[in-house]
Amino acid sequence: KSAASRVAPIIGGFRQIFVLLLSKVFLKETLEWPEFLAFFFLIAGGVLISLAIRVDGIHLEKPETKKVFLITILSAFLFALTYVLFKASIYHTPFFNAFIWSRLGGFAAAFLFLLSRESRHDIFVSPRMQAVSTTGALFMLNKFLGAVGFFLLDYAISIGRVSIINAMQGVEYTLIFIFAVSLSRKYPNILKEDFGRFAFLQKGAGIALVAGGLVLLALG
Repeated sequence: KSAASRVAPIIGGFRQIFVLLLSKVFLKETLEWPEFLAFFFLIAGGVLISLAIRVDGIHLEKPETKKVFLITILSAFLFALTYVLFKASIYHTPFFNAFIWSRLGGFAAAFLFLLSRESRHDIFVSPRMQAVSTTGALFMLNKFLGAVGFFLLDYAISIGRVSIINAMQGVEYTLIFIFAVSLSRKYPNILKEDFGRFAFLQKGAGIALVAGGLVLLALG
């Protein structure tokens, strides 16, 4: 129930750190110094791009309570464990087999929400669901693109180092920012973003760090 702008950077940053630690323990993955430096740049850049910073003094927006923070850290750990376990499964079964079973597991887990009457009402009767029915094509396109994105991410993890692939989420944040700038200027009534001078400096510094991380990976 905390603001997404406050929680997302924490999940993103801690998840990548957990992936690095878990991959070292369970997969025996190690990073050379150029890769470790690239890992740091990618994480720092991604967090900086996604972080909500208010300027009235300068202080960071943080989750309001210890409970929210702990839940966020647990979420980051579970995300990290999911990626590491998927990578581990690749060593024992073909990629498509691991991918299908991992998606089936997520599909089965989603059905647990249907056990609650309140959840069923929110899913099938809520105004949000009725809005989905009026924008069905856009909704289906969104889900299709999301599925393609998950497939490509899992394939990248299967052929690369899971810690580095995960750290490259900074590239995702960079693209989101670029799309947000473009769309907010073309459709200001639909999408509004803070593009003041300080925000641009913050995002620009984050993008520079991500670019630096990618350069280090390419040179390495």
